[in-house]
Amino acid sequence: MERGQYGTISVISIDMNNLKTINDTYGHAAGDKAICAVVDNILFCMPSKCRLYRTGGDEFMMLCSRPRAQLDQMIQNIRDRMSLSPYTAAMGVETYIPGMDFDAVCAKADEKMYQNKAQIKAEQRKKQIGK
Repeated sequence: MERGQYGTISVISIDMNNLKTINDTYGHAAGDKAICAVVDNILFCMPSKCRLYRTGGDEFMMLCSRPRAQLDQMIQNIRDRMSLSPYTAAMGVETYIPGMDFDAVCAKADEKMYQNKAQIKAEQRKKQIGK
């Protein structure tokens, strides 16, 4: 990225929620199935000119050369689609412009993803308390 082979690109950090709980409760085969379901939902909504990379067990990074408004809609589409399943994922977006420190951009996308993860967990706690 830093060699300037690409133009402006959005970095989307994605982290599946509750994989450890799924693995501990239902086993690793169920965890693998959950990861595949999350990826299927992401790929279904992912436009062309985007690439999805698995960076860890339940962590992904998407690189997209699409306008930010389209990405915001894509993220909402992913959330809507995942709401029909028992799974959720936190997402954070940051824009890389040639010349920037790519690792710093990725760290900022991760920071935003963790903020989203905290928000999702707070919403889940509210729903549990309201029951």
